[in-house]
Amino acid sequence: MGEAFIALAVMGVVFFILYKLKILKFNSVTGYYKKSSNGVSATYKKLNGFEQFSFLLKKEQSYDLHYDMKVEAGVMKLIMRDKGKRVIFEEAMDSDGGDVFTFTTVKRLHRVEIEGEQAKGKCNFHLKERPL
Repeated sequence: MGEAFIALAVMGVVFFILYKLKILKFNSVTGYYKKSSNGVSATYKKLNGFEQFSFLLKKEQSYDLHYDMKVEAGVMKLIMRDKGKRVIFEEAMDSDGGDVFTFTTVKRLHRVEIEGEQAKGKCNFHLKERPL
């Protein structure tokens, strides 16, 4: 009985340390999104964590990432990664804004993440292939 208690206490301390170091995260998402083949429109009442969306793109092709974020509270971050988890683009906002980012693909699979810290707002983005 005593050994079980010690093991449970040690596991609790380890989880607490991992949580404080932000290695272990708990997602809390209240909202909805609409995903198409080339973009996402998302509205969040509460975003504390992240959501990710995957897209298959053509290799060695240039694309424009058009994004528009309306942040009512907290901080929202838009992150784009390739299949190898390399960050291609990252933008954090605590107010309204938008822009266009141009990139060239190396691999086909790409992931866009919307991350928030006590955030409330909207995020819209779409990918558009650039002509050669």
